[in-house]
Amino acid sequence: MPIILSDYKRVAKNIKINKKNIREFLFDFRVNGKRYRKVNILVERAGWNKADYTREAQVMFAEYRNRIELKRGDLTITDKTKLNDVWDIYFKTLDQNKRWTKEKKRFYTRVISPFLGKKAIGSIQEHQIQDLIRQLKDGGGVKQRVRQAQYLTY
Repeated sequence: MPIILSDYKRVAKNIKINKKNIREFLFDFRVNGKRYRKVNILVERAGWNKADYTREAQVMFAEYRNRIELKRGDLTITDKTKLNDVWDIYFKTLDQNKRWTKEKKRFYTRVISPFLGKKAIGSIQEHQIQDLIRQLKDGGGVKQRVRQAQYLTY
């Protein structure tokens, strides 16, 4: 069944409501030039009005868009994006069968993530990275061969 845009009225950015049915919403957005459209019909709830359904649709739209962006690996990275989220996307792009990928992931999970993983990218400062490198060079529970690795020299 085709989507007839004239049947919908805009209620929020990327969200339109059906003019005849207040429970039917159209999600319409783009990710890296590709357009995504989805018609979503909410379950009827007693005592709910148009504003309640719109709030529920906005939550569902946010979840749907996040699923699409994570599946495509096109999450828009801002200053508030957590380092762990960026690394998750990066690891999805690597070949999971390679030994080097597993070692990278293990190193990140064990060493970098506890210190910087929950921080927003925009809030990470150079001195924090230097402190992490200094701690790794001094021992910090990492094997000698890992400390001598080229990527730990600064």
